[in-house]
Amino acid sequence: MNQPIADRDSDAPLAAVERLQAELASTRRQLDQARQELDAFSYSVSHDLRGPLRALNGFSKLLNDEGRDVLSGDMADYLARIVGATRRLELLLEDLLMLSRAGRAKLQVRSLELGAMAREVAASIEAGGTARRVDWIVPDIRIEADPALLRMVLEHLLGNAFKFTRGREAARIELRLEQGEPDSSGTVAGFSIRDNGVGFGMGYADRLFSPFQRMHPASAYEGNGIGLAIVQRIVRRHGGHAWLHSVPDQGTEVFVRLWETEPPPGAAA
Repeated sequence: MNQPIADRDSDAPLAAVERLQAELASTRRQLDQARQELDAFSYSVSHDLRGPLRALNGFSKLLNDEGRDVLSGDMADYLARIVGATRRLELLLEDLLMLSRAGRAKLQVRSLELGAMAREVAASIEAGGTARRVDWIVPDIRIEADPALLRMVLEHLLGNAFKFTRGREAARIELRLEQGEPDSSGTVAGFSIRDNGVGFGMGYADRLFSPFQRMHPASAYEGNGIGLAIVQRIVRRHGGHAWLHSVPDQGTEVFVRLWETEPPPGAAA
């Protein structure tokens, strides 16, 4: 018996939806595969280049140390430039490897004390920098995240805040609850890092979460402009996104919000 025309018409939208869902799933698989291949390529290139680059850097330093007294002024300057360039390239490859690992590492999500972790990172940053006055405001905040990856987020964000408050007589860096209230377990989903540093105009702020983008010259502030790209990749792996707001000479606040597009693993249980 032939299917009634009305039934066939009612099945058409359902078939179209199923076809679109299948196409979307296929597109997602292709995007995931392309991302994995790109991550693997960048990791392989960065890793394989480190050996010969270290050799070049090491022999350049030896030549610079042993030949300093016999080289002419211009030749010594050229060699010093080679040493500096190879060191910058080595740091760049390390950053690329870190960016690749941020996208490849398997998430190990658990509840963690963000404030305690931030205080540990802040102490490490201060120990590795020049002595200066910094007022760290770090409350106790709990969050669901991968501890190793979230520590990387804090290292970049707090490190940036420390770097860009360098010229302040009284630097202030604050970890803040981003929005909303903690849930019944005291856990939050969002936080921000605020500083009173040099800041910048917001005209090109959206570019800063892409690799190698920066608002200040390398001669003024060290770095390869990849830290915020690493932060964004880690935050997106936690189902969220990061954004910022800044005002020239008034400071910057970077916002992080997790689990917007998906719940943390185990949340349903």
